[in-house]
Amino acid sequence: MSKGGIGTFGAIALLVSSMTGPGLSTIPPLFQQSGWLAPMFVFVAIAILSAFSALFICEVLSSIKGNEKFQAKVEFTTVAQLILGKKYHYFFQLVLFLALQSVNVASIILAAQTIDSMLITLFKGTCGLGIAPGGWFCITERTVLGNSPFSADDYYIFTFGYLLTAVMVMPLGFFSLVENIMVQMTSFIVLCAVLLQWTVAFCQEGLDTSRLPAVGPDSTLVLGIVIFNYSYITTIPTLVNDLRPDVSIHKSLTISVIISTIMYIIIGVFGAMAYEMSPSSDILAILSTQGQTASLVTTYIFPICALVTSIPVFTIVIRQNLLRGNICGKPWAIFWANLLPWFICIPLQAKDYIGTIQNWSSLFFQSTVNFILPFILYFASRKYQASVVNEEKEKVPEQPTDVTMHYPEENRSISIRRSGRTSRLSRIEAASPRSPYNFRSPIAPKSPLGATPVIVLEDSVGPTSRIQVQNASSVPGSPNILKVPPENSPRPSTTTIGSPEGLGISTSRDHEETKQPERTSWISSHVSLKNKNNIHVPTSPVIQSSREDEKKDLSIVIEDEQEAETEHFLAFKPRRWLNPFYIAVVSSGLLGLSVVFMIIYDLAQLGMGNDIFA
Repeated sequence: MSKGGIGTFGAIALLVSSMTGPGLSTIPPLFQQSGWLAPMFVFVAIAILSAFSALFICEVLSSIKGNEKFQAKVEFTTVAQLILGKKYHYFFQLVLFLALQSVNVASIILAAQTIDSMLITLFKGTCGLGIAPGGWFCITERTVLGNSPFSADDYYIFTFGYLLTAVMVMPLGFFSLVENIMVQMTSFIVLCAVLLQWTVAFCQEGLDTSRLPAVGPDSTLVLGIVIFNYSYITTIPTLVNDLRPDVSIHKSLTISVIISTIMYIIIGVFGAMAYEMSPSSDILAILSTQGQTASLVTTYIFPICALVTSIPVFTIVIRQNLLRGNICGKPWAIFWANLLPWFICIPLQAKDYIGTIQNWSSLFFQSTVNFILPFILYFASRKYQASVVNEEKEKVPEQPTDVTMHYPEENRSISIRRSGRTSRLSRIEAASPRSPYNFRSPIAPKSPLGATPVIVLEDSVGPTSRIQVQNASSVPGSPNILKVPPENSPRPSTTTIGSPEGLGISTSRDHEETKQPERTSWISSHVSLKNKNNIHVPTSPVIQSSREDEKKDLSIVIEDEQEAETEHFLAFKPRRWLNPFYIAVVSSGLLGLSVVFMIIYDLAQLGMGNDIFA
């Protein structure tokens, strides 16, 4: 990392930290309960979909003029408000807040419980202030089953593990991502070492394949927990805003997703075969009681390198969205982002609710903001175009669709304006006044034919002339009018109006029958530049003389369009065999159907009396 922003290694470290939070410890029990087939398939599928979602949200951000290189630092909820409208602003702020804070709450609970176990191992005890029952309680050994050494039936104001977690995490939440990146890179290196030691410990314990069937008895939590683990997309806008210009987003994201997916599958498969686990247990509690000395050390390091460092990332994202979206001032933003999750965790410190929080928050909140909303924004961004308003140069009144972003730390604000997106053909017509695709009125002064004669039907025209050219000044409302007698008038034997070439009329027999333009759909007329059938260009000498200039204008406009399109970030480069739009449609459709199915399935199980919260 340099002083100018986050480098490639820093971006990979931060992304892996966002993907491997509290959900990592619940993966071995998940594999053991559901079998290896469903989790492996869902992990690979969600990993790919999460990468697509992250790339599309980057393209949406970069499509804003003035933010092509993410220089305007547009946040997630800001672009949602800009594209979908202000009435959805508070709704998406709320959903984003719940999604990110659910990750923080789960991380705080798991870190506090693991540190309490570490204190028992190192110092032969840990204490907590209880409220039900009240009093001061000290634990010298693990005598209860569960993730916490304290009884799950009791409620505590705080434990020593909870206090130590707060001391380590809270200060990091008040810095920016750039200031946190050294901690993230160190955490990534330590995390890789911890997971490597766990894999060795699993092999030393002995791998029993009977503990890991292909299909297990219960796959209810698979989709929810996997989505929870890949709920990093909401951090992408804040991350790319702080990246150095030379960092490849595609490369950083691809490497991060591959590393995290391999970590999940290895820990899940080897951990499930090494130990017998209950559905609500986690690998940290098992290693701290049944593991060897090295496993004990790495188990206690894990909350510091994975959980403690991931909490500040989500805290920073929440605070930045609240401040830049002008939801509240800095003091309240600090309360909602930095302090509120700690109050929520007070009654949950000794509970085994990690799996429940992960499953249900992911199905309702994580899936919405991380997988569904980015695709919606991508679809909507194809209809609208937005640009950063330079208030110093553009003295224009504020529009109802303008969105203002505030930067309290820099004491400034910017406005982003949304407008309807015109088709490429329309932009070519507007940019090229001589284009044959640019239709003009008969009296248009720039028409290459000048004032085009208008043919009218009039009874007063005598039978001595079939067509009579009348002076423009004699007929109001038109410069040139050709009057034609009605059909029942006698036809003269000869008709002379001078040279037909002077009127631009061809005498060739091939053009005696006028070719009628074929009707095409509105879509085809807007997405194609080759509208040969519904555009009839006369072949008069005047047009022939300017045809080369018109082609030059068209080529210049098309080159400018292509250059403007390549300036901003593209999720996928369009190819003959690859259409990014169809990728977004298929990805969002598959994920949406999966989430709806799991929600209906869980609610049906709950209605049948099955304890799906256990």
